[in-house]
Amino acid sequence: MPETTFLDIPERVARGAALLDEKRPGWWQRIHLDTLNINDCGECVIGQLYTDPLHYDDEQFDEGAIDLVGENAYDNNPHAPALVEHGFSLERGAAVGGNERYERWAALTAEWKRVISERRESLGVPSGGES
Repeated sequence: MPETTFLDIPERVARGAALLDEKRPGWWQRIHLDTLNINDCGECVIGQLYTDPLHYDDEQFDEGAIDLVGENAYDNNPHAPALVEHGFSLERGAAVGGNERYERWAALTAEWKRVISERRESLGVPSGGES
């Protein structure tokens, strides 16, 4: 799988949003934009939808990832190709080194926030935090 570029991010997030629409209708209403951070398994989209906010548990995140992309695709790897292809993560190489690493994670988080905010605005729902 090619490494994620800034140009790939909207396409990957769109795939992830479509998958969530299918598997977790209304998901975008349950995301806290103020704390959303794709580089944090407890605050990313999967973490916010599938884990207990008062007690983060890796197993809950794993179950959410498996529910979304399937057990074989996940393979207990938060940088699994299926998660990356759906905008839920970046490749393992993107998780190490330099300012570009942070810029790509920030761009991925920003795109999720944009998508969620657009949906909320289209329905007149406040976009700051969870509705």
